[in-house]
Amino acid sequence: MCGIAGMASFGRPVAEALIRRMTASLAHRGPDEDGIYATGQVGLGVRRLSIIDVAHSHQPIHNEDRTIWAVFNGEIYNFKSLREELAARGHRFYTQGDSETVVHAYEEWGPGCVDHLRGMFAFAVWDEPRRQLLLVRDRIGIKPLYYAAVGDTLLFASEVKALLAVRHEYPPGDLDPAGLRAFACFGYVPAPLTMFTRLRCLPPGHRLLVRSDHAPEVAMYWDVPRDGDRIEDERRAEEEFRALLAEAVSSQMISDVPIGAFLSGGLDSSAVVWRMTESARESVRTFSVGFAEADYDETPWARQVSRRLGSTHKEELIAPEQVAAELVDIIGIFDEPFADSSAIPLHFLSRMTRAQGVTVVLTGDGGDELFGGYETYAAGRMLGAYQRLPRAVRALARGAVARLPVSHGKVTLSEKLRRFMAFSDDPPLVAHALWRALFRPDELSVALADGLSGDVDDRSAAALLLGDPGRLADGAIDINTLCYLDTRYYLPADMLVKVDRVTMAHSLEARVPLLDERLVDFAFRLSPRLKWRGRRGKVLMRRALRGAVDDAVLARPKAGFNVPMPGWIAGPLRELFHDVLSPTAVAQAGAFRPAYVERLFREHDARSADHSFRLYALLSYHLWMARWGRAG
Repeated sequence: MCGIAGMASFGRPVAEALIRRMTASLAHRGPDEDGIYATGQVGLGVRRLSIIDVAHSHQPIHNEDRTIWAVFNGEIYNFKSLREELAARGHRFYTQGDSETVVHAYEEWGPGCVDHLRGMFAFAVWDEPRRQLLLVRDRIGIKPLYYAAVGDTLLFASEVKALLAVRHEYPPGDLDPAGLRAFACFGYVPAPLTMFTRLRCLPPGHRLLVRSDHAPEVAMYWDVPRDGDRIEDERRAEEEFRALLAEAVSSQMISDVPIGAFLSGGLDSSAVVWRMTESARESVRTFSVGFAEADYDETPWARQVSRRLGSTHKEELIAPEQVAAELVDIIGIFDEPFADSSAIPLHFLSRMTRAQGVTVVLTGDGGDELFGGYETYAAGRMLGAYQRLPRAVRALARGAVARLPVSHGKVTLSEKLRRFMAFSDDPPLVAHALWRALFRPDELSVALADGLSGDVDDRSAAALLLGDPGRLADGAIDINTLCYLDTRYYLPADMLVKVDRVTMAHSLEARVPLLDERLVDFAFRLSPRLKWRGRRGKVLMRRALRGAVDDAVLARPKAGFNVPMPGWIAGPLRELFHDVLSPTAVAQAGAFRPAYVERLFREHDARSADHSFRLYALLSYHLWMARWGRAG
């Protein structure tokens, strides 16, 4: 696992000092060593977290005659078999690690080498004879990659902060209103947008090729498969899932450093730990965090799973005072505004895990998107039936929901119904995108300053997330369509950004076996009834885990990694929120209207569940603005 950065300049020599400045900003991603290759038109830099072939595999890495150079972030899980195939074709290796396979695979197959790689990765390959730079991001978007075209120079990096480290020489441009609107809608900035006009995020499953005298060429090389043979037989599906999961977990347990797992007590992490215990020669080390607030605390469930599976378990409870002391630093991990507050417990979990000497963890991320775990999928199933009701009946339903009591705790039925009703007249894909909206499209003109909200309606707001307005067509959709949208857009832009940035901030490598490409392919060949049946999601996963974990765990509804934000804002975080979001500070930042922010504070005590996460998003934005927002 590493942080990579570099540039290709076709007009002036690359300065090694700039590459070193970029990689220095990524030291947290690779504390073990750094490396630079800089000559003429190209500079490649890396910070390495040593996982495999620890004593060797120094980067940048090269081919036999040093004409091909690469920097690599991630893991290639099929590197051993790929190495054997390439060696049989005449390639000579000088390391035992996985990163060298990228160089030789490129030698053999060119940009098509990515079709042979199985894993999580972002890498850059410089081809000296052809004078071209290739950038590639993995299929699902587990590993990040950003780039900027400034004049005749293309820069790239694992994180935006590395590009901002050379902002005086290569300005990132102005603040991008489209990026701001996307953040205001969803609480994160989806690819290819960033918060700056010249900076872009390479989308999952894409590669970029730049050559002298040519504009950068961005192309998709992979998409979530949706047209394979449909799996209808439940027993066959269960057996195949168990086998694929076992193989994915086993392949991702290869490591020359200590390995463990995050365990929440939910289905996804329990499935991963279950297969780990079957592959490991000794007790698997598992880790979890919880809260003093009992409604939000999941540690008893994690403890129950740990006992059943026999893992060596460690847990901690997060005190509100800890959050108050560290929240600014936690938000500072992200170099773009990011409003997913589950980054808070993940920070404490990652730090605890790393402090225990573990360098690699397996997580359960991706299970909800692949196998139908989100309650929005149930809402999607209900929407068609609701929209077929007579208009008068729908009006009565809206009125009844509006009169429900306001929630002050975790997400409750009343809040879910309010969100459902807010977009219940929209086409299904638009409604699905906006059920997670932070600020509804009709609020943007009230919340954002003059000239920033644009002409945003429900469809255009959803298009900010989904990218292609053609995907917002009317008509019936099934759960596989919704899973596809979440896997393609929400998962890499929110969940995987959170996991990558927070774990890497603690020099901890997170692997996600549920997102193995064979499991992804399998998941999208499943009949919808094997994902959601009646009022229950993850039908197949629950069936496959019978006997492995307690029935009570299988019967649990989805809980999520929610945090007690309403109580925190009213209590230990009150001073911080009111200070950062004072009318003067909001006016100086210039994006949101001070009057709107003041209104959120006034209404917070009465509508805490509705407003607390909006206030958290505003806090994230204004702390980001104070640190990075004027970089252009």
